[in-house]
Amino acid sequence: MKKLIIIIALLVTCQFAKAQNNVFVVYASVSKDKPSSQEMVQLKLINHDDIISNYSINILRKEGANAWQKINASPIVRAVVSKESPYASNLSYRRYANFAARKIEPELEQNTKAFAGIQLLSDNKMAEFAGCYFEDKTVEAGKNYQYKICNANNNDELLAEIISITTTIIDRKITAFKAHQEKQNILFSWNRDKNYFSYNIYRKTEGTTENVLLNKKPFPVSDTKNEISNPTYFTDENIKIGATYTYSLVAFDVLGNQFASSELIKIKVKDLTLPEIVSELKSERKGKSIVIYWKPTIDKNCAGYNIYRNSDDDTVYKKINANLLPVITSNYTDVISKDATTYTYFIESVAYNKNTVKSRMLKAVMPDITPPVKPQNLRGVAHPGYIVITWDANKENDLKGYWIYRATAKNKDYFNIIHDKLITTTSFVDSLPITSKNDFVYKIQAVDNSYNKSEMSENIVLNLPDVTPPSTVQQIDAVYSAVDNTVTISWSKAIDEDAAGYAVYKAKTIADSNALRLNKDLLQETKFIDRSIEKNGSTISYFVKVFDKSNNVSEASALAFIVLPVDAKLQIPASNIVVTKNTENNSNSISWKNDAKNIEGFMVFRKTSEEENFVSVSDLITSTSFNDVSIENRLTYQYYIRTFFKDGSFKNSAIVK
Repeated sequence: MKKLIIIIALLVTCQFAKAQNNVFVVYASVSKDKPSSQEMVQLKLINHDDIISNYSINILRKEGANAWQKINASPIVRAVVSKESPYASNLSYRRYANFAARKIEPELEQNTKAFAGIQLLSDNKMAEFAGCYFEDKTVEAGKNYQYKICNANNNDELLAEIISITTTIIDRKITAFKAHQEKQNILFSWNRDKNYFSYNIYRKTEGTTENVLLNKKPFPVSDTKNEISNPTYFTDENIKIGATYTYSLVAFDVLGNQFASSELIKIKVKDLTLPEIVSELKSERKGKSIVIYWKPTIDKNCAGYNIYRNSDDDTVYKKINANLLPVITSNYTDVISKDATTYTYFIESVAYNKNTVKSRMLKAVMPDITPPVKPQNLRGVAHPGYIVITWDANKENDLKGYWIYRATAKNKDYFNIIHDKLITTTSFVDSLPITSKNDFVYKIQAVDNSYNKSEMSENIVLNLPDVTPPSTVQQIDAVYSAVDNTVTISWSKAIDEDAAGYAVYKAKTIADSNALRLNKDLLQETKFIDRSIEKNGSTISYFVKVFDKSNNVSEASALAFIVLPVDAKLQIPASNIVVTKNTENNSNSISWKNDAKNIEGFMVFRKTSEEENFVSVSDLITSTSFNDVSIENRLTYQYYIRTFFKDGSFKNSAIVK
């Protein structure tokens, strides 16, 4: 159906190529008569109703102002169809006869006439048999002539508009004729021009004289509203490698005359035989490499393969194999220097003639598998209850953060992450129980956006400052030795592993801020001998404190008491007792002198001449005077002073009245 539409369109083109009257469309052309090489005018008359003329036609011509003259010897009529015709074997006659003798069905009339019209336009001899063609060989070159097509049976009635033509042959050139070699074929293209009727392509082989027609049938010009329509294409497949050909394109008018020609195109045929393309491409990532697989070609003309690659960062394809891969090769491993990138590959098949052909494109993604570098310069500072660790920042652009791991020195093979989210700074505070005494081991690890992890940093070991005091010592005791006048203080051993030593204090109470530390250097033993003893009858209290290696101090131990003996030389009774009568208040004032040390106090004793025993009239006092107000007149009183010492002993003074 498509072919039929094209033919009908072409016929319509021919009908409207020249102005038309009632019956005929007239085509006129100037050409040279082949035998005489003289100019002649060709006229082709197409009956647009019946296609084949049913008229007897006369052709009248005039030049300038001259009268019209009939130029045909006898009326032009169509030939009688007969098997006995001397032209019966002629192809053009058979075409005419087939159409003229055909009974046309109404539904096929349009198509049948269309085919016949095409044949009349392209075959002058058929048109002559159909009574549609005439050659005027009596013209002179360069002159203008007018022609009338008339009805010979009706007083030369005008059947078409008058045709005016100048007998000048113009050498026209066809433009946009192009040719190039593709594989082992020569491809042609040109633009179709409605002023032409058909085209032929000719080829001349270098070293020969023959101009060979390449197309079996002329290329027709279809209808177009523009001067130039879509290009026409043709392929010369019968070529030889190394041969040189010259091609030309010739355009013809509807009367079969050469109307225009192209410039000559000269092509030397190269060996452009292409190797086969490899198939079944696929890729696989293996570590830092991408492995490309393919099915090798079995083409004997293929010498091997090249692999080309580009990436997101570099859109230019670059060959990545150093040497041509053998034709039996079915895979190639591409070691990737940069990950987190999409790569595109193709495989180039290379023929022995150096021609190449590309495979389809293959995309492969290399994910980010490069870990960050190991964090450097990990360091830390311990404070009571927390440790601050810091490190140098990694320089990766895709760094996501850091994991911090901690273990104890005793279990340094068991590290744990000590936070919930990645640390995005370069410092971390690790809060710990203030009493922790472990050695803590730290290391860190960098993580990027693809969760690749770096090697672990070097370890650092830190411990919290020891702020826990040692335990209080127990079982403290003090023993006085009269032999060397010393006191030996002893106590139980401290239970703390980090105990560094002991200090012994002498004080009245544990809370005595003025307690005297007896040893300058810490004691390693659990006893101490106090040699600074005075026999004064006083009571001495001792306590002990424990110091650890961090100089933490325990609470004071319980007190150990010791009562020192009194030196007899120092136990002196009161003397120089004086009793004075106070008449104003009826009392006796007693005073005395004290030369003793380490006394606890004094007590005044009294009796009358009527009493048998002395009784105390005062409490224990520390002053050296007393006022006795419980006396009576007319009685005589005797007094003495009892001095009490701190060791519990006492001495009485002399009795006075």
